[in-house]
Amino acid sequence: MTRDKAIQKAIDDEMDFFDIERVEKVMKYLNWTWKDDTETPSQYELRQEMRRLMKLAVKHKNIGTGGFEFSFHEIKDEGGKNHVWFSGGFNIASLTLESFEYTEQ
Repeated sequence: MTRDKAIQKAIDDEMDFFDIERVEKVMKYLNWTWKDDTETPSQYELRQEMRRLMKLAVKHKNIGTGGFEFSFHEIKDEGGKNHVWFSGGFNIASLTLESFEYTEQ
């Protein structure tokens, strides 16, 4: 798997396993809105922001806004294999998923 594909797989896995419904419920309960919005973001908007921030985290290593925080990790293990993964999430529901190996080209 290439580095770009490993990063995309890590993003996709985070999106698949993250409890966005829980985030939406808590934000609605707290009447939490973003910037000039008058309503809580929809699950679709929350997912868009998650994906955008994870892509930015690849460049900046750590990023956060609107309750979301993500860190991008990349290592070469003792066997010389490369791994990438994300950690973070929303301040009420975060997780760290498995790393994904890739080959340099």
